[in-house]
Amino acid sequence: EWEVTLLENLWVDTTRRHPLEAMT
Repeated sequence: EWEVTLLENLWVDTTRRHPLEAMT
């Protein structure tokens, strides 16, 4: 689904900027 894709892209972008925050 496109919503899942958007969430995955957002999470990937977040992990690249704030790896520690994405782990929580």
